[in-house]
Amino acid sequence: SYTILVKKEDYLEGSSILEIIGKENVERDFELAYKDEPPYEVGTDLAYKLDLIPINFGSNKWNIRPEAAIKLDKIIAYMQRFSTVKIAVNSHTDSRGSDSYNLRLSENRAKATVDYIVVKGNIDRSRITGKGYGETKLLNKKCGNGGKCTNEEHFQNRRSEFIVVEY
Repeated sequence: SYTILVKKEDYLEGSSILEIIGKENVERDFELAYKDEPPYEVGTDLAYKLDLIPINFGSNKWNIRPEAAIKLDKIIAYMQRFSTVKIAVNSHTDSRGSDSYNLRLSENRAKATVDYIVVKGNIDRSRITGKGYGETKLLNKKCGNGGKCTNEEHFQNRRSEFIVVEY
């Protein structure tokens, strides 16, 4: 595994994890945001705008993994660049496990995410909130309790959102 960091004058830097097996040739495209771009509007999910999907956690875990840290560093860079932006971290799970367990798990993941951003980025805690929703806001509703779904279908429901609430 390699972490590729891309820098270009007048653009925000970008990074990506690159997995190489054997002696294969690998190409990777990067989209870098122009430094003078205004902040995103209220309601925008930065997970999509900053290419953070997915933020992966280990099964039944909430610690920040190295590949997730690289993505969260993009949130930190964004918040440092736009010092008045406030965001809400919304953490969601799939429906496997009990409702109460998934709610606790998502709350722990949201808290770990907020703590990482505050500590690593030296971001004022008043600029970021976190909330766990468990399985209450499924994107793929057929995968609710008792639904027959593949791992990929369940995966659509396991997500973190980074919603701009003020700028």
